[in-house]
Amino acid sequence: MLARVDRRRPVTCAGWGVLFTAVAHFLLAAGAVRAEAPDRLDPSAMTCGLFTGQGLGSTLEAWADNEWRLLCRDRCWRPKAALAWSGSERTYLNGTEDKPLESDRPDFTEASSTVGYRRVQIETGYTYIQDNDTVDRSAHSFPEMLARIGMFAEWFEMRLAWNYGVNLTRDNVVSSIFDGGEDLYVGAKIAVTEQDGWRPEMAIMPQMNVPTGHVDLSSGEVEPGVNWLYGWDIFESVGAGGSTQVNRAQDDTGRFFAEFAQSFTINYALGDRLGAYTEWFAFFPYDAATALPQQYFDGGFTFRQNNNLQFDIRAGVGLNEAADDFFAGLGSVIRL
Repeated sequence: MLARVDRRRPVTCAGWGVLFTAVAHFLLAAGAVRAEAPDRLDPSAMTCGLFTGQGLGSTLEAWADNEWRLLCRDRCWRPKAALAWSGSERTYLNGTEDKPLESDRPDFTEASSTVGYRRVQIETGYTYIQDNDTVDRSAHSFPEMLARIGMFAEWFEMRLAWNYGVNLTRDNVVSSIFDGGEDLYVGAKIAVTEQDGWRPEMAIMPQMNVPTGHVDLSSGEVEPGVNWLYGWDIFESVGAGGSTQVNRAQDDTGRFFAEFAQSFTINYALGDRLGAYTEWFAFFPYDAATALPQQYFDGGFTFRQNNNLQFDIRAGVGLNEAADDFFAGLGSVIRL
């Protein structure tokens, strides 16, 4: 069976009560802190929505310069993260900051930052997967659509994802193909802390797959879970990050099991617009009937056209027999 290399894998935790309690504490802690508005640019100087009375070229130029918003902002200054490390200061944002987008793709490891209050970011892509064991298997994955919607606070984003898969199997006698939509993904990302020295920027993602997909690509059950993300800016041009998660997965026999996943990535800034990454990630099944551990190594490049538009390419290889032999893909990210 071809391994799913989509970054947005369903994850499960030991108990929903523990997860919801932790999330509630994050919300309460953030709500207890009121932001004092620093002496900065007045947000009222920023125009919201489309620029009426102007041509399309002017609107696109304003969007590229980070002066156009799909959703209007307000005058409130909000903390970037829900909590802060002991002894560290919190950063407050109001949406006038002109910073490049931070994407979850193209690597397996999700970003440890959120998209920002009332920001919408759409990430899409295509992946080709090849595996040659006893039979020749290949798969096509698209559009790998992930919508990230900032709401309630700077540190909270809603996440919706959907994908379509095409799987082909060939041997000397028989060839087969099946395709269809995969389960709908629903989740959230909560920015927990900013980086403070060696103490990392962290985020937590409660999430689930809802059984809406094709019968050949769906487990037929809700698959809830959690993902812990962490990252560091090491130098001006080098960063590192990782993720630790445990997934509820289903093997070829229909048996559900716990699948632990671990990743670590290093990001490189090669210029003002060009970036690169190298990464290791792995899956470790627990109490599975047929699933085996899989390990991968991948890398890729990103090119930022402007602060709100990015393109990427990536490729990777399996590091053990159970892993898929090869995968490659490309994609894009747009922030509205």
